[in-house]
Amino acid sequence: MSTQQVFNPDNLPYLDPKKDRKVALITGGNSGVGYFTTLHLYLHGYIVYVGGRNKERTTLAIEKIKNEAELRIKKLTSSTVDGDGLKVEVTVGELHYLPIDLVDLKSVDDASKQFLSQEKGQLNLLIHNAGIMATNFSLTKDNFQDQIQTNCISPLLLTDRLIKSMTPPSSAPSSSSPPRIVFLSSLAHAAIQWHIKPEDKLQRTPDLFWRWIRYGQSKLVGIYLAKSLSKRYPQILSTAVHPAIVACFPENWWC
Repeated sequence: MSTQQVFNPDNLPYLDPKKDRKVALITGGNSGVGYFTTLHLYLHGYIVYVGGRNKERTTLAIEKIKNEAELRIKKLTSSTVDGDGLKVEVTVGELHYLPIDLVDLKSVDDASKQFLSQEKGQLNLLIHNAGIMATNFSLTKDNFQDQIQTNCISPLLLTDRLIKSMTPPSSAPSSSSPPRIVFLSSLAHAAIQWHIKPEDKLQRTPDLFWRWIRYGQSKLVGIYLAKSLSKRYPQILSTAVHPAIVACFPENWWC
């Protein structure tokens, strides 16, 4: 692949949050793929709510992102041009910590209420990035298998609570960018080639094989959720994306 074919987020439009306010919510934005997604959204002028269950780690990540952004801005403003050939002017957005624990449905509900109270009904981008991978069998306090709740049920609940704030007004121009919902998926969904009932006793075994089956199931459900949302809310762009093998947790856990 040539360098011309590689996607470069620096070439995306840079927004002025005072003129074109765009709001994003990302779960697990304090590390890995979520960290760099948050960084680029912040650099491009988004108001970003970073959802995380550990306040100390998330707020520390937010400060690191701000510091990294300052370093990148110096380089961007001196060397980067937009699609019209003009030098890029970068006005960063905002970063806010949003407490949320995906293994606790009440926490998810509380997070949605806090977000809505702060943003008054505007959400342009919802990224379900946080997740767990191939863990031993365990049940959450809500009595769901932990991978299914973390990767599917909690994202669905969060989407349900926030979906009305993502519906574009009838006055919005047809050329404006549609609101988006993104599920972080995985090629592990392809491992699910047969029907497996959630109540199957084999699902509860701790061995390496079945923990991956449970993970693949949860990622397959995420894809179905995205497809279902795209049909129910055609005005919202709903997608499931495979981030590939990158140097981040949870891949580092296995490598």
